[in-house]
Amino acid sequence: MHWKISALLAVVFFMSMSGCSNGEELLIGSYQSDDQIVFNEEKTIKDPDTINEFKAIIHESAISEEPASTEGYPDSVIHINNGDNSTMVMLVYLWFDNNSTITFRRGIEEDQYYSVSEKDSERIKELLHLDEAE
Repeated sequence: MHWKISALLAVVFFMSMSGCSNGEELLIGSYQSDDQIVFNEEKTIKDPDTINEFKAIIHESAISEEPASTEGYPDSVIHINNGDNSTMVMLVYLWFDNNSTITFRRGIEEDQYYSVSEKDSERIKELLHLDEAE
């Protein structure tokens, strides 16, 4: 009898674990040192509409020259993970320019910079609850 209950509990556990869908989540972090990025768990975004809108803005942004504002650490690091298949979907480094726009770089090895329009920069700040003081 004891093994039947244990087996039943094991089956229920594995079914519940496989049935859980994490989907995508967007994490917002910042550099604390050369090799440490700290992500703020309170700012984690799981809303698919918000994540998809952010990704669309990033994908539609124009290639840019490397501006002086990208010296030093980025102002924010955006990491989008897909929990369903344990993969990183997107990694973006954001720099806030003095003229209210955002310059960014994608991925770890990417050398290309992109610029976001003032309107889309404001939208990103709204979506991710960012302000230039962070």
